[in-house]
Parts: sequence; structure tokens; C-alpha cells
Amino acid sequence: MMKSATIIKSCLLFLFIFCYLNIIHYVKTDKYIYDDDFNFLSDNNQNFFELQTTTSSIITADNENHRQISGYFKAPPLEASLIKVLGNNCTVETLERDCGGLETLVCINNTCSLCNEDTQCVDQINGVYSCQFIGHYINQTDGNYTGGICAHKNLFDYFSYFDIIVVVTNFLAGVVSSAGGTGGGGVFVPLLHVAGQFSAAESVPLSKVMIFGAAITNVGTLMFKRHPFADRPLIDYDIALMMEPATLLGTIIGVFLNIILPEWVIVALVILVMGFTTILTAKKGISRAIQEFGKKKKEEENTSINKNENDSNGYGAIEDNKKEGEEKDPLIVNSQEENNLDEESQQQLAKIYAKERRTPFLKIGLLILCWIIIFVLNLLKGGHGAPSIIPGLKACSPVYWVLVALSFPIVGILMIAIAAYLIIEYRKKVRLGYKFVEGDVKWNWINVSLYPGACLIAGILAALLGVGGGMIKSPLLLLLGVDPSVGAATAAFMIFFTSSISTVQFAIVGRLPWDYGLLFGLTGFIAGILGYFFVTYLIERWGKKSILIFCVTLITGSATLLMGGVGIYDIVKDIRTGVYMGFNNPCPST
Repeated sequence: MMKSATIIKSCLLFLFIFCYLNIIHYVKTDKYIYDDDFNFLSDNNQNFFELQTTTSSIITADNENHRQISGYFKAPPLEASLIKVLGNNCTVETLERDCGGLETLVCINNTCSLCNEDTQCVDQINGVYSCQFIGHYINQTDGNYTGGICAHKNLFDYFSYFDIIVVVTNFLAGVVSSAGGTGGGGVFVPLLHVAGQFSAAESVPLSKVMIFGAAITNVGTLMFKRHPFADRPLIDYDIALMMEPATLLGTIIGVFLNIILPEWVIVALVILVMGFTTILTAKKGISRAIQEFGKKKKEEENTSINKNENDSNGYGAIEDNKKEGEEKDPLIVNSQEENNLDEESQQQLAKIYAKERRTPFLKIGLLILCWIIIFVLNLLKGGHGAPSIIPGLKACSPVYWVLVALSFPIVGILMIAIAAYLIIEYRKKVRLGYKFVEGDVKWNWINVSLYPGACLIAGILAALLGVGGGMIKSPLLLLLGVDPSVGAATAAFMIFFTSSISTVQFAIVGRLPWDYGLLFGLTGFIAGILGYFFVTYLIERWGKKSILIFCVTLITGSATLLMGGVGIYDIVKDIRTGVYMGFNNPCPST
């Protein structure tokens, strides 16, 4: 009954978020779009193009023009590298070489030009591209010519089999990954890149949305589970409180790196990280399979022994099993110290036990506070997806960078206070003779200093490469000596915060298409639910969870090889066509 209620609550939460984002999307795109002035001059001296957006224009979005004029975001300023090749001579056959290989311009009348209809992008660049922001960029030379840029199509532009393929493959991967106990980010990015024809930079935000959708289900179920050795929640909120704020700060850096780094670097890093993940997952599957085989063999032996003892000694075997169980009691008890405590100390100890039985909403509230701080500062600085709420604030201005950097000292002060609190509480428990259990963390100044630093790196990789961050946090928790089931639940809890703040940041900087974002978020959410039921009602009955882990390994390995092949092909093609392969400007001219 409790599990069903949890799933219902998770569904309602995701439905609320889905409706909220749709309302935002309606307000942003269904009324009108107001754009500031942008002027762009061609680098050549022929004055072929002088581009600017419609000056202080209000463009009504009717059913047909709505998609073509606006897409889902304010039209981005044209990059200098794109303006440089506008007007160059070209042919359709040599489009990539002649027009810079940007996959943005088309060849019209043997000239590198802006597009003005979807078929041009589909025929000349990619079957899932469309002409975005038609009518936004104006050629001042003749005053009549308007055009747009080619980019991955919006979800409802036209039907494509690639949409079905990418949803189905990611859904199946999400079910298997969720049931296998992994976030799925290492699988989603390659599938989005290969099956969905999204660029690596576009695949990362969509992967984060899927991870966020699955994380809602995971948190909704794990919060009601109990610790295997103590009367308290399964999730270790002290660990989350120490590690997650640093991870949230890392996502800020990761989002900027996703914008700055060239495509080939992101692809190479994804392949490298995914290859490492595949190896770790394979080792985990082998270890799990050996454990399951040994457990089954031991159970068979115990059944045979117990049967013989029951035949000869009656109830004697029950006493032996009880004594054996007592010897393996995971409690680390110092009963002599506990008996020597005065009444006041015993009352303090009783309060600690009573407090730990309940869900610590104050600690969750501190994590939410860190999330809100980063969210509000991102809203203040703004981006192409959501302009700053501060009137007149321009991207990359001094105030902009102050708002970006402000998260670090504010959250850093909270982290220092949290570290001091955990150490003081741990020493208090030791003094009172607290009954620590197997896997409890012994907090000291070393682990409260080193592990948040590692989590900062996890946050950077999570936002940069579209993974959940668990591949770094899980080994860290094992090094801390945390029980595997507690560590997995705690990592899943932290991934909820990491994926949600990354999703928000990508939306604000304009890297997340709302239509595909909502689609894949819903896909991840449903996959998480089915994965949970799959592992709960089927795999645990069979006792063969290693099968799922091997499935995850197979999918991840295949996706790595596939993305590696596509990535190498793209890099060779870019080198041949002379495409600019350097770092991108996080502050395009405005």
C-alpha cells in the first residue's frame, strides 16, 4: 500500500512540473516575442551582408509563423564564424567545405545563405533539421530578403522516424538502467546523439532531463525505505548534506564548459567516461553474479545441514542459528560505557535515537536552500533561454560574472557550517556511547575536506557530459565504508538535486528545447517507474539482479562503440572541411 501511494505521489509531482513548464512555454511563445537590437557586419569588405534582428519588433505568432519565427527560444545572435562565410561561393555537393561545415547555412544560387524553408535544411544538411527563426535575420542590402538558420527540428515541426527510434531506445535503456541501479546518463547521451541525431552538446541537456525524470521516481520510493541495520531512513542525509552542495556548485562550471568546449572534445570525454563506466559496470555484474552464486550454494548447503540436524536433534538447530546470528550482529556496541552514563547523558542519547528515526526535514531543507540559491542567481544573470529578471543586465557584463561567482562563497559558507556540525555531532555520539552500525561514517576534518572536492568534480562531469554523477560518488561512498544499499540510495537522492539544477541551468542558457525536454523527461519518469516495479516484483524474486547489470553493461558498451564510430567520422569530416574546431565563445556578440 505504501509503495503504491509513493508511486502516485511521484506521478502527481511530475505532472505538476510538466504543467508548470507548459504554462511557462505558453507565456513565452504563444503571445508575442520581443527582441532587442543586434547588428552584425560581414568580415569581408564586400558588404554583402549586414544582418540585424527586427528592431524593437513585436512579432505575432500565428499557427504557421509561430514555429518559423521563434522556435522555442529567442533567436540567438549569429556567431562571427557564421557571418564570415555568408556570401561565399558554393555548390550543394561541397556545402560543408564552402560554408564552413557549420551545418547552419544552405547553398542558394551558388551562395552560402540563410535558409528560408525546411526542405533546404533537410535536403542539404540533415533529415531531422528544419529552418529556425525565419524572418528574424534581415539582409539590409536589398531590404526584402529574410532568412533563418538550420538546426535540429522542433518536435512538432514534422514527423520523423528518428523521434520514435530515439524515444523507444532511450525508454528501454531507462527501464534497464533504473532496474540495474544506474542513473543511465552514460547510455542516454550516445543514444540521443546517434539515434536522435542531436549534437553532443544538445544531447547532454536532454540526458539530464531524463535522469531528472527517473530521479523523481527513485526519491519517491527510497525516502520510505528503512536502514538495514538501524531504525532510521535508508538514505544517509548527513552524507548528502556534506557532498551535494559541492556537486551543485560543480554543475555551474559544467554548464559553462558544455557551452565553451568544442563538439569533438565533448564526444571524446563522453566516450572516455563511458568506457570507464562500462568496465566498472561489468566488474560490478561479475561481483554480483559470484555473490548470488555463492549465496545460492550456501543456502543449499544450509538446507541440507538443517535437514539432517532437524532429523537428529529436533529444535537444537534453531538455537545454533540464533547464536550464529547474534555473533554477526552489525551493531558496534560499547555496553559498559552506556551503562556508566548518567541520567542526563542517557536522555541525550535517547533524543538522538528518537531524532534519527524520523525523516530529517531540516537537513533536506538545507539542501533545498542551496538549490534555491543557485537557481535564483541563475535567474538573475539570465541567458538566451530566459532573459535576466534584472532590467538591462547584459550577458558577460561585470554584474553578470559577479552573479555567476556569488554562488561559491554563499554555498561555501554553508558547507563549512555543515562540516563543523557533522564533526561536533559525531564526537558527541562517541562521548555518549552511541551505537554505531556497520557503514556509519566517522566524520573528521579529512573526509569533510577531501570528499566535497571530489563531488565538485562529479558535478562538473554531470553537467558537462550528461551523466548523473553517481560514477564518482558511488566509489567515494564505498571508500567511506558506507553500506552498499545505503550508498546507492544516498547517491540516487543526490542525483535528484544534481539533475534538476543542471536542467534548470541548461534551460536558462537556452540549451534545452522545451518540447523534446518535456518528452524525454516524461520518458525517463515512466521508465523509472517500470524499472522499479521490474526489479521489485521480478528480479528480486529470482534473485538474479546480476542479469540486469550485464544488460546495462551490454547497452553501455554498444553505445560507446557506436558513439565512438560516429564521433571519429564527424571529427575526420570536420578536419577535411576545415571547420573551426576551437573553443566557443560563451559571450556571443550582442
